[in-house]
Amino acid sequence: APAFAHKPKEPACTEDACASSTATEAIDRCLSHLSPEHRQHIHIEPKDLLPSWYQIDGTSPTNAQVLGCRHYKVACKFMASCCRKWHPCRFCHDDAADHELNRYATQFCLCMHCSTAQPASNRCINPACAKTLSAYYCDTCKFWDNDDSKKIFHCEKCNVCRLGERSHYTHCDKCNACLHNDYHSTHKCIERSLECDCPICGEFLFTTILPIMFMPCGHAIHFFCHRDHLQTSYQCPICLKSVLDMTQFFNQVDLMLAGHEMPAEYANLQSLVLCNDCEMKSLVKFHFLYHKCNYCKSYNTKILQTLNQDDAAEADGQSDNTASTS
Repeated sequence: APAFAHKPKEPACTEDACASSTATEAIDRCLSHLSPEHRQHIHIEPKDLLPSWYQIDGTSPTNAQVLGCRHYKVACKFMASCCRKWHPCRFCHDDAADHELNRYATQFCLCMHCSTAQPASNRCINPACAKTLSAYYCDTCKFWDNDDSKKIFHCEKCNVCRLGERSHYTHCDKCNACLHNDYHSTHKCIERSLECDCPICGEFLFTTILPIMFMPCGHAIHFFCHRDHLQTSYQCPICLKSVLDMTQFFNQVDLMLAGHEMPAEYANLQSLVLCNDCEMKSLVKFHFLYHKCNYCKSYNTKILQTLNQDDAAEADGQSDNTASTS
């Protein structure tokens, strides 16, 4: 070839090829601080390297964005051991997947400041970054939360992280729940009381992040679900016991019934009722609306049977725990 001949030009890099090359380099940088043994367990795609931002609406004068999701402020993602997908929190995983996350099996996280994959921890292992990933981190639950206004502690007996000051709560072994000290000494124990769904919204209470409360009967419910429920009912949605002090209301019912007479055709009827509050049976005068327990004087009762006087006398004699009106 002539000495002045030009070197053949290399094929131009197509947009797709350049993008692929750039993505490969980014993933290599992401995995560069992991051992070969750890790398073989990692599945990561270019989209996983992008940080997750959450828009704060209405709570910031600048409508600022923060790293994390709608559930938590957090500066890292984790790889779910079950499906090897990357998510900011367990709720985001469960919303996107057809299965629940085993949080305790999580092994790897991704710093969203520098996109470095690493064993789960609370400080980035990339020396050029080395940032703390959250204000609170639990190595047991593999739980990160970067909201420094929260007080969070891990309960060894519940084996989950709880919201609150550790010194303010005591674990009840029978209920298997952490109860506030002000309530612990007077609460009604129900075995494993939190291992159930909220009776209103159906969310599993043991792992909920929403505030919960215990009703006087001992059953648990979301605080806000309880507040809404009281707009239409005074009864526990599980056992139907009164959850409010109904004394004043029951006194008003007494006054109303004192001035009301049933029609003559109903005068000889009586009702066998079960009291939802004291769980005793009573024989009382039949009424269209209200039947008062002869033991605890509650009107929180339900009709078991409507009887005439002869049948009522027979039922009264056969029941050991039935009180009848005089």
